Amino acid sequence: MLNDKFGLEGSVFSGSGGIISALTGMFTTVDNISYKGVRAAIYGQYLLSESNSLYAKLGASAKQLNYDVSGVFGSGTTESIETDGTDFYGVLGWGIRFQSGLGLNLEYQYVPIQEVIVQNFSIGFSYPF
Repeated sequence: MLNDKFGLEGSVFSGSGGIISALTGMFTTVDNISYKGVRAAIYGQYLLSESNSLYAKLGASAKQLNYDVSGVFGSGTTESIETDGTDFYGVLGWGIRFQSGLGLNLEYQYVPIQEVIVQNFSIGFSYPF
């Protein structure tokens, strides 16, 4: 943390998904989705008590997205797509820090990845260095 309320955060991430047909339309199927990348964010927190806080993260993520599109225009063929770019990254969360320094976090992440938007709820553990 830069001070009691603000800090910087960096991370590496990856993920994968299943079948999505709404992404390209009714007559195509998108599957074998995978993404990976790095992100950096500014971290801000509002203390609710000595050990409880609400926080937000705003930043950017650079990532690579891969997926397969099947049935393009009724052809029955599969096309593999690979894209990369930089997008917005945003988080809203709540955290509690125990006397040992270990923290528990609940957060909502909004991560647009080129053509795909990932909205994620997560539970995490943290420890300050």
